[in-house]
Amino acid sequence: MGIIYLVLTCLCFSLIPICVKIVFKNNAIDVYTLAFIRFFLAAITLLAIQYFRTGKVKLYFKRQQNSIPHSGMDACVTFTPAIVFKLFFLKTAWGRCLCHGLRPWGSNSKWVYLAGLGLGLDFIFFNLGLKYTTATATSLISKASQMAVMVLYGWLLLKEKANLLSITGFLVTLAGVVFVTMGGYSLKELFSSEYFIGNIIIAVSGIFWGAYAIFQKKIAHVGSAIEIALPIIIIGSVITGFTAVVQGISLKPVSFEQITAILVLGIVCTGFSYAFFGKALKLSGMVIAGVAGSFTPLFTAVIAVLFLNEALTLSVIIGTMLVLAGTIMLVFQEKSDTSVTEIN
Repeated sequence: MGIIYLVLTCLCFSLIPICVKIVFKNNAIDVYTLAFIRFFLAAITLLAIQYFRTGKVKLYFKRQQNSIPHSGMDACVTFTPAIVFKLFFLKTAWGRCLCHGLRPWGSNSKWVYLAGLGLGLDFIFFNLGLKYTTATATSLISKASQMAVMVLYGWLLLKEKANLLSITGFLVTLAGVVFVTMGGYSLKELFSSEYFIGNIIIAVSGIFWGAYAIFQKKIAHVGSAIEIALPIIIIGSVITGFTAVVQGISLKPVSFEQITAILVLGIVCTGFSYAFFGKALKLSGMVIAGVAGSFTPLFTAVIAVLFLNEALTLSVIIGTMLVLAGTIMLVFQEKSDTSVTEIN
C-alpha cells in the first residue's frame, strides 16, 4: 500500500510546476506570499478533513508504550503554532488543548519543529530558484538532491538494506530522471553560468525537503497521517508568513485561471499531497520513499503532453521506462526484505 500512496503523492506534486507558472504570470504574486498561501490553504484543508472525519481537531501525539512519560499533554506539537491557531481558527478547541504541564519541546515535538522548518525553507528556496533557472533544471536538481538525501540517510543511518539490486534500482531511476528532464537541452545549456545561481538555490531546496522527509519519518508511527502533517504545515505557515511580511507582500489583480491554480496548489498539491506522503512514510522505507519521488517529473511530462500540447519526446519515453524499471527493483527488494523478516 505504501507505493500507492507514494504514487498519489507524486500525482499531486506533478501539478506544481504547471500551477506555479500560471500563478507567476505577470508577476501577480511574489514567491514568498505564494509559499505562505500554499501552506495556509493546506492547513485549512487538513483541518477540515480531520474535523469531518473525527468530529474534533487533534494536533498532538499519544505517548508510546516504551517512551518516558510526560506530565500533562504528552508530546504536544508546539506552543507557537498552537497560539497562532488559537487566535485565528480554533480558539475554543485550543483552549482545551493548552492544558497544564505542556512541554513545547517534547520527545516527538522537536521533530515536528524541524520538519516544519525544513518544509517551509524548501517552499521558499524552490519558488525563489524557479525565477533564476529553467523548469527542466529545477525538476532534475530538486529530485536528484531529494533522492540523494533520503536514500543515503536510509542506507547509512537507518541501516536499510543496500544490496546490488537496490543500488542498481536507485541508479537506474536516477538515470530515468536525467533522461526526462534533459530532453532538448545539452549539459552546457542546462548548467550554464546564466542559471548557476538558480541551480544552487534549487539544490539547497531539495536538501531541505529531504531533511523534512527524514524528520517526519521519525514520527510517522506516533499518530495518523493528518495528525502528523497538520502541525508541520502550521509551522510552515508561520515561517513563510513571517518571511512574506518581512520581504513585503506583493499582490496584483489575478485572473480566474490564476485563482484556480492557487487553489489547486494549496488544497491538492500541498494539503492532500502531504497527507498522502505522511501515510506513505508509515508504510514504506526511506529509500523507496525517496526513489519513488522520481515519478513526479514523469507525471508532469505526461500532463504537459495532454493539456499543454507539448511533444512526447524520445527522452520522456526512455526516462519513463528507466524510472519504472528502477522503482520495480526497489519494490521487489523491499518485498523480499519483508518476507525474510516475517519468516525469521
